[in-house]
Amino acid sequence: MRSYLKNRYQQLHFKDSCSQWKLVNSGVPQSSILGPLLFIFNVNDLPYIVKSDGLILYADDTIFLNIGANHTNKLKMTANKPQELLFQTKPQGNKYVKLLGIILEPDLGFGRQIEDLVATLKIW
Repeated sequence: MRSYLKNRYQQLHFKDSCSQWKLVNSGVPQSSILGPLLFIFNVNDLPYIVKSDGLILYADDTIFLNIGANHTNKLKMTANKPQELLFQTKPQGNKYVKLLGIILEPDLGFGRQIEDLVATLKIW
């Protein structure tokens, strides 16, 4: 296992250019046999160690549900990926979150979902 994860290098090829070889310090090789298994080992205990009112794991997406309180944990998040949405009876602003192709609005309306669908259908 150590030889599988250590001393790995990667290089980026774009058009006619190549980057220098760089040491890979984390992760597992993409499209590898062991990749999915190691991913499951990594996220398997999340529901038991993360304080949350609900946790949804779907493929490589993790959704934390918190009701009526702020929670702080030491989970490392990918920059620019975490999203939050506060559901309210009288929402302020028009923030929304796209989750697995469904647009969630703070008032649980469908306006943005319909707009998105209409725009997509116009392309076709």
